[in-house]
Amino acid sequence: MTTALKKILILTTVGPDKKEHGNYQDIYDRIGIFKDLGLEIQVAYFHRNGSNTESSEDIKVLPIDTTDRRLFKFDGALGLDSSVQVEEMIKVVKNYQPHFVFAEYFYFSKLITQLKPLFPDIQFCIRCHNFEYQHLREKFALKKSSSLRERLVRWYNLIRCHNYEKAMAASADLIFCISKYDADLYSRQFVGNNHFLYLPASMVYQPIYQVAEHSPLNVLYLGSDFSNSYNLEGAQWVVKIAKQVDSEKLKFHICGKNLPETIVSETSIKYHGFVHELEALLVNMDFAILPNYHGYGMKVKAYELFQRRFPVIITDRIHQSFKGTSGETYLVADSLPDWVDNCYKLQDPDLRARLSKNISTFMTQNFNQERVVNILKDSLNL
Repeated sequence: MTTALKKILILTTVGPDKKEHGNYQDIYDRIGIFKDLGLEIQVAYFHRNGSNTESSEDIKVLPIDTTDRRLFKFDGALGLDSSVQVEEMIKVVKNYQPHFVFAEYFYFSKLITQLKPLFPDIQFCIRCHNFEYQHLREKFALKKSSSLRERLVRWYNLIRCHNYEKAMAASADLIFCISKYDADLYSRQFVGNNHFLYLPASMVYQPIYQVAEHSPLNVLYLGSDFSNSYNLEGAQWVVKIAKQVDSEKLKFHICGKNLPETIVSETSIKYHGFVHELEALLVNMDFAILPNYHGYGMKVKAYELFQRRFPVIITDRIHQSFKGTSGETYLVADSLPDWVDNCYKLQDPDLRARLSKNISTFMTQNFNQERVVNILKDSLNL
């Protein structure tokens, strides 16, 4: 007699076939981990504009259309707690009868608040990708607005974000934070709530870094979309740093999309745009810098560089997310003189080699699928 598989219903706004970088990859990899844990999986894929994802042999995908169910844009919240959405999800849960509901973003929290009293035997979990309210607040602060309407929408979104956080803390049985720093901050914010757990990412990137000796050394700022104020802040810092160093010794490179022309035209940096074949660019880089002082979460670009064994100079905010050892796993800079000094330090090939070796060990020990599997098994009693 075979034992019936435990069932998990995953709520996501990302199709399970999307093998992209960053949080999307984190979601995709975790679906694979749930599969390896022997769970029967159904994915409720909340989408807009007629997008769709087909089911596979072992993962059933249920597309749920959220088009035109929102009045304001709230960074990914797609009308997920509308009355229509709640009624639709009640039917889904009744039909599937899962043991677990795993929501892949915190803005599913109000939906869970309404589902949980109806299904008390189900364990409801949320993956939290940032320290959300402060993350959004800093994002708005970095991008000034002169429009009264935009300022009102921002205040509306901040209030909603705050309410989503409160609903998350009150309704979810387990909240899996993507960084230990976020988990610690939430535990202090919601004193007495011990449901916040650190669940690290485990995406794997090919370690391609090799130490080379030549002049000038190539220094990379790995960006993403510079319409995001966090990424743009980093690019602005790169220009400041590049102007303070000898261009015959260090050449600065920026990649990512939507970089403002005022930075593109800077002669102190080389702009590569959005790079599809990133490895082809990375093999020519000697070290990286990430002068990002704001935002929470895992800091995806730092993760990608660390996984590829790059020596990197980072800010204290990024250091708080990874909890490595400054000077051993990476270098930390707090001011413009610090950045310049550390860039010159990394002209030493022995230092670059040591940091590369140490970050390799650190990432292998702290960010791996075995650790993620053990956390999920223990917390879900699998």
